[in-house]
Amino acid sequence: MERVGDMTREELKAPVSEVIEEKLEHAIGENGVARNFLDAGLEGPDRSEVLQSIRRSSQKISRPHNSWTNPVMEEREAHRKRSWVEICAQVDRIGWTPPPDVQSPLKLLREDRDG
Repeated sequence: MERVGDMTREELKAPVSEVIEEKLEHAIGENGVARNFLDAGLEGPDRSEVLQSIRRSSQKISRPHNSWTNPVMEEREAHRKRSWVEICAQVDRIGWTPPPDVQSPLKLLREDRDG
């Protein structure tokens, strides 16, 4: 398939499952999730046990559910809330005035149309 949009649900499950397996392996090996089970005398964690352990660990962080932010949306919101003075200052800062001997855009357009 060239695009994800062209994939069926079943075709999409395979790569998603691979990513999930990779993330679980990382959680088991790197984050010490497996050690908790070994210390408790359990044989080896299955997926549901690993996910439950990860959820319990993340709940301990006590991060509010609405604290996740989107930097792009924050930037757009800040851009939208600018005052008139801020907008004029930005136009002055990034504006460019052509030298006096340069033809006006209208004259250039007329020459392009006629010529």
